[in-house]
Amino acid sequence: MRPAAIASSEVPPIGQFLRFAGLVSSEHVVEAVRMQRETGEKLGAALVRQGALDAKDAAAALMVQQELRASLAAEDACGAPAQSRPLPDCLRLGELLLARGDVLRADLDQALEQQAQTAHKLGDLLVRMGAITLVQLAKALRLQQSLLAAVQAAGLGFAIALAPVQAEAAGSGASAKMQISVTIQKSVRVSVKSNPETMQITAADVARGYVDLPQHSRIDIQSNSSDAFALEFHGSDASGVIREVEVSGAGREARIGASGGMMMLASVSQPGVAQAIELRYRVHLTQNAQPGTYAWPMRLTAMAV
Repeated sequence: MRPAAIASSEVPPIGQFLRFAGLVSSEHVVEAVRMQRETGEKLGAALVRQGALDAKDAAAALMVQQELRASLAAEDACGAPAQSRPLPDCLRLGELLLARGDVLRADLDQALEQQAQTAHKLGDLLVRMGAITLVQLAKALRLQQSLLAAVQAAGLGFAIALAPVQAEAAGSGASAKMQISVTIQKSVRVSVKSNPETMQITAADVARGYVDLPQHSRIDIQSNSSDAFALEFHGSDASGVIREVEVSGAGREARIGASGGMMMLASVSQPGVAQAIELRYRVHLTQNAQPGTYAWPMRLTAMAV
């Protein structure tokens, strides 16, 4: 659960900003502060070193925090603050990909030019160009959602959920027309009905180099959007027998590492209605794998993209 919004309109310190984003916990920040006192390193670096925060996400979040501070400082210099501030460019997908080091400026500029001509989504264009991977896109979109939540929680007054209201006079003596557009944040929920608990590896499996799990994952996916979504596999393979896992289901295939990965899926057939999906696994084994029964290390979540 993210903390409640702060009362002031000042951009919070980086530790609090990261907590608002849900990227780290209070315990992580406390430990990072302790490490910071011992080593003198930056708080973000301490969070990365303790494994609480991805280094690329840390760089992007720090960029956004600094840009927000600069934006509000410039506004203060101009006089009265705006009632509804436009969202800064630093929170756009392209800028976050740049800050994460996932894309080159030249490739981003090229994709933006194409987007202006075709109205396609920027992320789709970058993937088609080969400038980024689907995994990089999914991570950047997830980070964008987290940072937008942090801005909203900080109560900075930026227009996030509601687009600016446009009023147009209908003519002399006529009533004004008002058009309001609302942006609904995409969401996706996954309900795991069944999941493998163990994997049985025989000597024949070791000799062959892989094992097909007889147990499948059965999940229900529900989304409020007709857009694609990503399944996230979170691995914790302490046994060291998994080299990679082939995942297949819903007409898609993906290869993920022992520590996890992502699988992009097409949109649900009907937004708001749960869709049943079955996932099958072929586990490729490491060279030092031995016959035996091992715990299945993968857990599942989902995210909108």
